[in-house]
Amino acid sequence: MGVLKMGAVALDGMKVHANASRHSALSYGHAEKLEKRQKQETQQLTWLAERADSADIPDGMSIPEELERREARLEAIAEAKPRIEACVSEQEEAGYQAKVEARKERERRTGKKPSGCPPAPPSGWVDAMEQIDLTDQESRIMPVAGGGFEQCYNA
Repeated sequence: MGVLKMGAVALDGMKVHANASRHSALSYGHAEKLEKRQKQETQQLTWLAERADSADIPDGMSIPEELERREARLEAIAEAKPRIEACVSEQEEAGYQAKVEARKERERRTGKKPSGCPPAPPSGWVDAMEQIDLTDQESRIMPVAGGGFEQCYNA
C-alpha cells in the first residue's frame, strides 16, 4: 500500500537524570562496614543505658532515640544487602547462560568442539563495589559529559 516506510532504527545512549541523590547509593562493601559500626555503636549505647544513672550522658543525647535510629539503619542495610546479592546473581546467571549458548552455537555451526575451557558457572561472590541506590533502585551512577558522575537512567 505504500503507507508505511521502514527505515533504520538507531538507539541513543542518552542519560536522563534521576530524582535521587548519588550520595544515597550504598555499596556492598560499605554496607558491611556500616553494619559492623552500627552494631558496635548499639552495644556502646546499651552499655551507656545500663549505667545511665551513675554515668554522665552527653547533653542533648537521648539514648532510646539513638538506639532506635541505629536499629532503623541496621534494618535498611539488612534489606539492601540481599537486593544487591540478588541483582549480582541474576547478572552472573544471565552472562553464564549467554556464554554457554554461544559455545553451543559455535559447536553446532562448525561441527567441532570449541577450544578453550568451558565458561565457569556463577560463583555467587559479591564484589564490594556492587551498589544500589536506596531511594531509586533502578537508576545508576554514570559518568556525564563535561566530567563528573550523576545518578541517571540510560535512555
